[in-house]
Amino acid sequence: MSHVEVGQLVFDSRHDPGLEEAWRADPDAVMERYGFTDEEREAIRAKNIQFFYELGVNPYLIGRVGQLMGLGQTEVRAALADAAPHPLLPTVWFPGPARNGDYLIRQNG
Repeated sequence: MSHVEVGQLVFDSRHDPGLEEAWRADPDAVMERYGFTDEEREAIRAKNIQFFYELGVNPYLIGRVGQLMGLGQTEVRAALADAAPHPLLPTVWFPGPARNGDYLIRQNG
């Protein structure tokens, strides 16, 4: 599995209330349907949000992954406090408007 399938589960759960109900009733069946590996299933059971961040799940979706795990926003932020830079997204720095009104963007890597 990859960050794409996790993203798809998150997207589907936002648009299909029945999926969220199915998740609450039997998360293992939903994980099976989406092709989660044993390692990913264990990360869900352990509420290891950092695992999914490091897998490359879009940071905007990480909060929803945390909700599915039963975590609140504060818990998700705390879990990511010491995370390494996201593996798939550049580090973006917005110091303020440049001369022409555009924002300066610096990519590390």
